[in-house]
Amino acid sequence: MSSAAVADEVIARGAPTIEPARDITARPQIDLARPGATEQEWLRVVGALPAIGLDDLAGPRVVVVAPHPDDESLGIGGTVAMLGAAGASVTFVCVTDGEAAPAPLAHLARVRRAELDQAVRRLVPSPRVVRFGLPDGRLAACTLELEARLSAEIGNGDVVFATLDGDGHPDHDAAGAAARRVADAAGAQLWWYPVWAWHWHDPATSPITTTGRRIGLAPAAMDAKRTAIACHRSQLFGVAPVVPREHLPRFGRASEVVIPG
Repeated sequence: MSSAAVADEVIARGAPTIEPARDITARPQIDLARPGATEQEWLRVVGALPAIGLDDLAGPRVVVVAPHPDDESLGIGGTVAMLGAAGASVTFVCVTDGEAAPAPLAHLARVRRAELDQAVRRLVPSPRVVRFGLPDGRLAACTLELEARLSAEIGNGDVVFATLDGDGHPDHDAAGAAARRVADAAGAQLWWYPVWAWHWHDPATSPITTTGRRIGLAPAAMDAKRTAIACHRSQLFGVAPVVPREHLPRFGRASEVVIPG
């Protein structure tokens, strides 16, 4: 059966298919209780990376794969804002609704869906949003479903941004790995973006340092990214925000980093 036929069958079926869980315990994962590299260390790394421009990201469509609402804004929002301003058609694929986040809110999935809708409208004029509704925290257990659905959204020549496989969150890793397989099969251009890797990677050995590329952000794109991030209130505010306040400077830089997938 072709990948398109698999995608049609999966989407028609509707409910997520949960496969036997893979053992991911051997993979390093983020631990926010431990101090990571300082922002000053990362700024030196980012400043030394080769720069690329929008011409290096040319394609008929841009597809942003976000495991949870807010990853699209935190990790690659500025670049997407510039591509949208240049006329690109942008699809945001939100893989889960982020319902398992430790935020003390009722109806969290509904709240986060609304936050995403607000955020992406700050990034591009006419965003297209696709929601898979796969289980938050369990993407590694439903990779066939994820790949089938992604294959219906990613086509030849598309520019795809997905979270880094090795970002440290199991959902981010699963989404990044699935996006690579689908992009390879479709003939799409894949770029990974880091989110949690900024906290726990060692700058001396991280793929951010060894293969990363720097994209300078225009002031308008920085403003768009800042307002998009602020839309994700459920993750940013409260006594113990899901995204710790000390991490926010990493997402407010004048450049973003992508890694060839």
